[in-house]
Amino acid sequence: MVMSLIGVAAAMVFVVVSMFKGLKPLLAGIVCSFIICVFSGVGYEEGIAAGYAASFATSVRQNLMTFVSCSVLSKVMLSTQSARVIADGISSVISPRHAPISLFLICFVLRLGGMSVGAYMMTFAIGLYICKKADYSEDILLACVVGCCYTVATFAPMFPSPTNALLQSAFGTSSTAGMLSGLVTSAAVTVLVIAYQEWLCRRWKKRGRAFKADHMIERTSGSGAGEKEPKFLIAIIPVAVVFVFYNVFAMSASAAMFLGAFACILLNLHSFTPRRWLADVTAGAYEGITPIVALAAMAGIGGAITVSPMYDAIGNLIGGSSGIDPLIASAATTSLFAGMLGSANAGISACTEILMPAITASVSAGQYSLEAFHRMLACAAAPWSALPHNGAINSMMAMFDTDFKRSYGPTIISGFVIPLACAICITLPMIMLGLV
Repeated sequence: MVMSLIGVAAAMVFVVVSMFKGLKPLLAGIVCSFIICVFSGVGYEEGIAAGYAASFATSVRQNLMTFVSCSVLSKVMLSTQSARVIADGISSVISPRHAPISLFLICFVLRLGGMSVGAYMMTFAIGLYICKKADYSEDILLACVVGCCYTVATFAPMFPSPTNALLQSAFGTSSTAGMLSGLVTSAAVTVLVIAYQEWLCRRWKKRGRAFKADHMIERTSGSGAGEKEPKFLIAIIPVAVVFVFYNVFAMSASAAMFLGAFACILLNLHSFTPRRWLADVTAGAYEGITPIVALAAMAGIGGAITVSPMYDAIGNLIGGSSGIDPLIASAATTSLFAGMLGSANAGISACTEILMPAITASVSAGQYSLEAFHRMLACAAAPWSALPHNGAINSMMAMFDTDFKRSYGPTIISGFVIPLACAICITLPMIMLGLV
């Protein structure tokens, strides 16, 4: 047991360091699992060929269509300029001095429409113009994106996020699971994040830290030039399609996003040739493969752990024999995995199989519902995606031409401190009191 624990700790340190150094998730996941197996006395066939590979395959099966549909929808929304029209429309009705509100809403709507990286880049491009008008430092933009996309847009009920899709698939729950606790937590996070960012922008400006990114506006201003843009009402229809079919008709997130992409194509059918549409859809589909492989690579680590002595220890911890409430233990375990892997989705994927026996026992005993576990795990895992070793954080810093010194302070508060505090102080007590 002790050696197994040391092995898991060493493996997780390896994952964090190797990801910082640029090692690809697939190789990092296999090496990490190998370390766990060596320290646990588990053979290659049982630990890697069976345990790791089985969990990898299960993750791909559960999440492939979600990521592919998300990427296809994101691609066509960007190609047709629909995303830009939505962003421009929102930013035009809110004063530039309230830039964090505009940027939060832009992120929220684009993410609601299934966009991921496209939402980040579109928010950044529009955010440059808004910050210039308000003379706010462009260093706040990373925090604005993370403060929405990695919090509310990840764990809020009725949101077609990969995190919700993962938990729906694992627990058989609906998009409205944990509606009350989820909405209250989402509202609190939204208010606190926006209030903090507005205060910080004004504080920076008073201290002379203002907009200095005119060169970046020149770099991004040519994006989409020459393309015919749809009207705002036309641009927003694909987003509405995703929301309605996902929530009202209880369609899967992937099916709803495929329908959203189809609606976007139909509404802009004459904008491109059939060859161009085929190229965009194909490119979008393939862009969804890389993140699903990265997610499955981390999920496989959970499979290696299930055949180690650590699995029984974790099972005892959350199964009641330790005296710890299973909701608290499950949330803590999910947070631990998400923190070590630097990703809410990877953390959930890695520990779901480990948690299921105890969760099933708790539900059977009438202690908590699957809906309660769904929302608690989503809120507990989301903040850990804002840690420094999250791949997307590092990618966005490069895309936004910033660094940790300039932008990570407000980012960690917006994406980690505030949502984690709300999960502990709002979500957890509400669910334990039966206010699911």
